[in-house]
Amino acid sequence: METPLTQYRSRLLSSGATYTLSAVPTLTREQLPVLNASNEAEFPDWHTYIHQLYGSRPPYPLDLSTLTWFYWFSPLRLSAIFLCDISDSPTEAPFGTPWTGGVDAWHWGPEHVVRRAGFFVHRPPWAASSYQQSPRIEVMR
Repeated sequence: METPLTQYRSRLLSSGATYTLSAVPTLTREQLPVLNASNEAEFPDWHTYIHQLYGSRPPYPLDLSTLTWFYWFSPLRLSAIFLCDISDSPTEAPFGTPWTGGVDAWHWGPEHVVRRAGFFVHRPPWAASSYQQSPRIEVMR
């Protein structure tokens, strides 16, 4: 039987949330495929997720490993998540690390609001020229 989403999220945030970066596995290409119109049968859960976000005509091809935000209802099921507090000398997480705001912002920061909806994934910054020619934009609904 599949664990209900609210139980999964609660369990992850209570026992899998950590400041120990080495305890958080990075997300891999196997977990985050490139979606296109011809691989819906291979990745049905991911296509359902993307259709929920982008509607009936998602921006294919869509490389999931480039996304910086995932809702809890995505097909991903994390075993751990990195807690990140904003500071003058933040810990540099490896690209692909799932994270949420740390305890410092647990009750008041913007991370407090979005933590209920999903989590971030640390990615390399886009080049400035990428914004001008971007074939898609990542949105939160």
